[in-house]
Amino acid sequence: MKKTEIRINNLFIYKDKGKEYYLSDISSLSEWSTTEIDSLSDDINVTSTLEELMEKYKLFENVNFCGIDIPSLSGGG
Repeated sequence: MKKTEIRINNLFIYKDKGKEYYLSDISSLSEWSTTEIDSLSDDINVTSTLEELMEKYKLFENVNFCGIDIPSLSGGG
């Protein structure tokens, strides 16, 4: 797994070896910097949403996509 500098709604994203993106529950840069990558669990896969956003806005790093509805966070599927 690899930490990224990409966020959705202020929550940091990490990428697994299979190139899938997952949403962490961490919004603090200092916490993100000190969190061990192996302690992250891949609960919320945001690959399709994130790839769509990156392609649409041509932003692939150091970005925070805000106001994005993630169904698994809002009680949806």
